[in-house]
Amino acid sequence: MPEACQSHTRPRRDECRVLAPAASLRPFLESIDELEPKRERLKAKLARLEAEQESSRALASITGGDVTKRLQGFASHLTKVDQKAVKELREGIAERIAFDPDSHRCRIRYRTDTGEFMAPPRGFEPR
Repeated sequence: MPEACQSHTRPRRDECRVLAPAASLRPFLESIDELEPKRERLKAKLARLEAEQESSRALASITGGDVTKRLQGFASHLTKVDQKAVKELREGIAERIAFDPDSHRCRIRYRTDTGEFMAPPRGFEPR
């Protein structure tokens, strides 16, 4: 029997047909045909989860000092740029800005979009 038929790799159908009667291979081939779409879905899910994990690692490595440094650099350029462009940029970066007049504190909720647009997996139901 060819090595591919005995191993865990997917054999080519013509390799196995030569060695076994068609009737005995039919259930095996039908199982492969049924399971192949599931395998493809699982591969896609694994790739998606690996990408999410990489993004999570990158976000977890950002410190408060990193944010402060970026904001200081950003603020130094604001005076040199057209204010309309600044407003458009701010709207793209910040999801919401809330100012507390009593404490004079400002809370900024930043957008964390990665820029990758993917359809949700089949069967996904939002809560």
